[in-house]
Amino acid sequence: MPAGWRLSNNNSELFSIYNYETRQAILTIQSFDRQLTDENILDMLTDSDELYWGCFENSDSGYRGYVGLQVPEGGLQHANPQPHTYITIAWPVHTKTHLINRLRMLAREGCKQLSFWPALVGAIAAAEQALRYAPQDDTKISNLPAAFADLNYSTLDPDRNRYQEAGMDAIEILAHYLANPLLHKKSPIMLENLDDCGRAFFWLALGKALWLPESLRYAGLTYNQVEEHKETFWFFSKIAEQWINLVSFDQIEIALSGAKLRYDSDAAFIGLWQQAVELECWKIHPEALKYLHGRQPIFPEESMYEIADWFDEEYGDALAQKLITEARQRGVFVPYGGFRTALPANTPLTGIDELSIWTDGTELWVLPAPSGIIFHWRPELEKPLSRYLGMRIKQLSSVISSLNNIG
Repeated sequence: MPAGWRLSNNNSELFSIYNYETRQAILTIQSFDRQLTDENILDMLTDSDELYWGCFENSDSGYRGYVGLQVPEGGLQHANPQPHTYITIAWPVHTKTHLINRLRMLAREGCKQLSFWPALVGAIAAAEQALRYAPQDDTKISNLPAAFADLNYSTLDPDRNRYQEAGMDAIEILAHYLANPLLHKKSPIMLENLDDCGRAFFWLALGKALWLPESLRYAGLTYNQVEEHKETFWFFSKIAEQWINLVSFDQIEIALSGAKLRYDSDAAFIGLWQQAVELECWKIHPEALKYLHGRQPIFPEESMYEIADWFDEEYGDALAQKLITEARQRGVFVPYGGFRTALPANTPLTGIDELSIWTDGTELWVLPAPSGIIFHWRPELEKPLSRYLGMRIKQLSSVISSLNNIG
């Protein structure tokens, strides 16, 4: 049990809201609020500020598991915080059954009838994965399990009555196939046929698979350059970033182009997966990465820069082509290495003070300041990957049905 936390099973004021038991798992929800509703529990599971998850083990009873605790606002600042509600999944210490199978046993016991069940299994699966990477046994996990709880709940198809209980091997095959259909065999199962427990573990497997170098390259060469895949790209970006934040603590570390990039996990940004796709797809030169990464600030959540309303796109394209042609014909100046430059007056971009640039004379790697994503540019590229960088992530609901048709 995390230090400073205490279960209050013997407290007469703590009411049992739900209790399900099988030989392999026990699920209990207890609260000091006797009127706690299913809607309250759903809000608790999907609100990033409501629940804190941790591991526990009770040597007297021979059980271990995970517990989610709803702590009143400011409660964690106290030396011995008293949670308001407890959500506990526990199992006998000596058993080796995978968590997905324990949850399915509980589902068959009646838990699948709970309206918040998809959110609950999403949170438990995410908490397990996060705590597995945790540096200490008393680590407390908060907001990221809520993101996966909300995802698993929001992708539920209420009209489907029959689901498939696929094993973890099949779930991972599906995740790898959707991340890169060119390298992985087509899955025998479909996402829309997975049960609630299967979907919960699928999102985690997909998030991990999307960070593989071959998945990053595939995303860069397809989703960003084919218009019909654009929404899927943004959805995958959200899943990948939620996963990397879930399993990272002091720092997020990503291996790209023979180097390891490190970011502060407390200041993780929206756009990290998109950045990895850009760098891996175009194989950034190690010297460019060294020069630009050290200048890269934390990314804000909103779009980083915008095109001014008065900008004429056709005129801008024609002018750019004219300047490129003149530069090639004259060959007066061929820069090499890294440098910084201010934007010309009356540029149609707003929100940019200057550009940090690295070039080898044939291509540019560019970092807008004060905030932005490092992107690649060559004059002959008609649809550079960076065209889409900075756009806001679209609603995920419209792409769920198309995930099995990728490739």
